[in-house]
Amino acid sequence: MKKVLSRAVLCALLTLAVFFTACKNPSSGGGGGNSGGGSAYNPPEKNIPLTLEAIADGQITFSNLDRITNLKYRINDGDVTAATNTGISLPAGDKISLFAEGTSNGFRVDQYFTIKCSSDCYVYGNVMSLLTEDYQTSTEITQDIAGLFFNNSHIKNHPSKNIVLPATTLAQSCYVQMFSFCTSLTQAPVLPATTLAEGCYFQMFYGCTSLNKVTCLATDLSAAGCTFEWLYGVASSGTFTKASGADWSSGESGIPSGWTIKNK
Repeated sequence: MKKVLSRAVLCALLTLAVFFTACKNPSSGGGGGNSGGGSAYNPPEKNIPLTLEAIADGQITFSNLDRITNLKYRINDGDVTAATNTGISLPAGDKISLFAEGTSNGFRVDQYFTIKCSSDCYVYGNVMSLLTEDYQTSTEITQDIAGLFFNNSHIKNHPSKNIVLPATTLAQSCYVQMFSFCTSLTQAPVLPATTLAEGCYFQMFYGCTSLNKVTCLATDLSAAGCTFEWLYGVASSGTFTKASGADWSSGESGIPSGWTIKNK
């Protein structure tokens, strides 16, 4: 498998891409958040904070806690507790819900705030609970949660509860390498934004070898590097649901070759 790009190289590529895009189109507004609009997306899991549920006994650990503001957690229906660098034991069947007030992930893989599971666990709920207390209603992402589950081979899709990325207004680089090398994921979160931001999905599912289902409602794919290698190394066959009329390329930076395409 191709070597994953470091965050420093990634940023350099994005900077060059933005520069050349601006040269070609002097009227463009440059980097920054892009509004997405999008069709109505109202999953029930938007009201559930980001949650991991242990399939087998294990531990939940966090790296680079200095990159996230006031991370707290709740085990099952217990009290909310401030997180530390110490691993949190999670017996099979128990769940941990996560809350925070924002992130400032770094420019290298070793600077990401990441969540790790030492054994298999389900992941579901609204990722916005890491960014705002109003996660149930928030549809704009203004911060970078890149690399959140980077190289977490133990997270799995829950049989009936989904991971939710509800933002329809995206920020530059917001989801870079978010699930890279999550080899047990089979289904991506629904991506409701219609207008993408520069590097927003850059290598987002890179190396997710079991991934075979993606729903992306983007219709404006013009932002520099927005889907670069986002589906590199996924399953050889799968289903891609797209917005009707959206013009996607074929391959690792678009819709994987050999996948079935459906219009929504």
